Amino acid sequence: PSAAGAPRGGDAAEEGAGGAGGGSAVWHYAPKEPKPLAIRSIPEVSGPRTGHMLQPGEAFAVDEVREGRDHVSYLRLSDGRGWAFVGKADVGTLCLQDLRATALSWRYLPPEPKELAIRTAPELGSARTGAVLSPG
Repeated sequence: PSAAGAPRGGDAAEEGAGGAGGGSAVWHYAPKEPKPLAIRSIPEVSGPRTGHMLQPGEAFAVDEVREGRDHVSYLRLSDGRGWAFVGKADVGTLCLQDLRATALSWRYLPPEPKELAIRTAPELGSARTGAVLSPG
């Protein structure tokens, strides 16, 4: 996405998935002043508010980034709460993408509740680290 308020061409065109390679991307609400951000029901700064808020420092998953007609980048939250925006010209950048994280998660759910030994290499015969993965 473009920097907040930076002009880019196009009308409210969909930018695609929230991160490189598809799927959800992790973003952080990082305002300069510690105030909550009201989540919108549509991708518009002046759009109706959903009643949900992003709190300063909150991490959230995004499954779509969309450039608005107002040259603001909008973020559709993966959890269905609505839309946030990256920033605005008068307040600067509010949300930053965490390029190191993805919103994918894994759960270990074996048929029998058994711990799984963590190995030093991706081979069954490799040495155990001493750490285990517990079910759930």
